[in-house]
Amino acid sequence: FAASGIGMRNVGAGSISISGIPTDATILGAYLYWTILNPMAPPATATFAANPITGTLIGTSVDPCWGGVDDLENLVDAGASWTFRADVTSYVTNPGNGSYALSNFPSGETLMQDPFPVEGCGTFSLLPLLEGASLVIVYQSPSEPQRDIVIYDGNAPVPDGSENNPITLNLSGFQ
Repeated sequence: FAASGIGMRNVGAGSISISGIPTDATILGAYLYWTILNPMAPPATATFAANPITGTLIGTSVDPCWGGVDDLENLVDAGASWTFRADVTSYVTNPGNGSYALSNFPSGETLMQDPFPVEGCGTFSLLPLLEGASLVIVYQSPSEPQRDIVIYDGNAPVPDGSENNPITLNLSGFQ
């Protein structure tokens, strides 16, 4: 498999580049993941490689200690994180290497404002707060050994100040 990600706070758009997939590979699946912080469920729509997509909500949790402002400039706790996944297999060209444009994600700010203008302190950007996106491509190649790939879908944010409190996930169901 191949994967890459991009931070998208205060941007709402960007691109993800994938490299290293053998030229004899065949794509088995490609999945785009993204997380948004907002008190209420944000829209699950965006654009991937010039194609409109709709994600499936795969997990919600607390926000990692971020606040924002609403459209009336009232300070609001982001309150929750929402993680989505979209199957983008049909929009990824074989063997998968390349740059894929991302746009039209729900993001209150889109002018690339620095969310950390003072070291250790975040600003209060307009909600929703788009965290970023990751592209995962699963492929098969006759030039590489066969592997089992398991993707764990969900949402497990690391709260602010938790560097000494790692998150533990108990995964099961393997055969």
